[in-house]
Amino acid sequence: MLKIKEKRSLPFLLLEGLLIVFTIVISVYPFFWIIQSSFKTNFEIWQNPLGFTPHPAFSNYRTAFELAPIGRFFLNSVLVGGITIFLIFIVYGLAGYALARFRFRFKSGILLLLGFCLLIPGNAFLQPVFKLIQKIHLYDSLPALILVYTAFAFPVSTFILRGYFLGIPKELEEAAYIDGAGYWKTFIRIMVPVARPAFAAVGTLQFLNCWNEFTWALLLTQSVRSRTLPLALKYFVATYGQQYGALFAAMVIVIVPSLTVYLIFQKQIVSGLTGGSVKG
Repeated sequence: MLKIKEKRSLPFLLLEGLLIVFTIVISVYPFFWIIQSSFKTNFEIWQNPLGFTPHPAFSNYRTAFELAPIGRFFLNSVLVGGITIFLIFIVYGLAGYALARFRFRFKSGILLLLGFCLLIPGNAFLQPVFKLIQKIHLYDSLPALILVYTAFAFPVSTFILRGYFLGIPKELEEAAYIDGAGYWKTFIRIMVPVARPAFAAVGTLQFLNCWNEFTWALLLTQSVRSRTLPLALKYFVATYGQQYGALFAAMVIVIVPSLTVYLIFQKQIVSGLTGGSVKG
């Protein structure tokens, strides 16, 4: 099959290159600006906000941990994110597999309901969810955040996993059944390993959501023992608003883990999101 190579003029290529460079700069530079500001004193931040400092102030990170309970917030975020991802893998992995492989009553209605759930903004549930959490006596606790984050991950996670399971040949399951494997053994030993990119995509996206989420964490918690890392920045602004170097250091502490997770699993995210795009 012949491939027609499109010829582009030099001005068009230059314009395209400039647009790419401009997009990269406005996307990446703010992050580097936060990093370099975390090593400056308050005076340097005011006098030379865009330049580099010849004498990095590493003490800003120590000050950040001294002024706010960042260690506790960090641990809470890890616990909430880790347990939420574990529950999502179990519950929505099974749900996506069932919706992809089995026929049962109201299946079309469930898929339609999932589609509607994607259209409803999460903030519309602020008041009812808040009252529900209070009624079941989970207010100001990590289980409240875990429950809410797991529930709101239902539509997206189920659609991604279902789409990927649809793209897996049924012959793999049939061969496992012929060899004597039951439903659970087939799902755990055959389907889950094959669908690893989808699970990696779901896990990464939902972990980032849990790590960076602010509204629900602010609404459903009030004490240090239950609050997560994004609220540490609010703690700094409200209590130590003039400690700009420590504030930027706290921002770096919040950003780096989520950025690291994304960079590690970015290929799996793309593979998991596009794996089931052919079938639906």
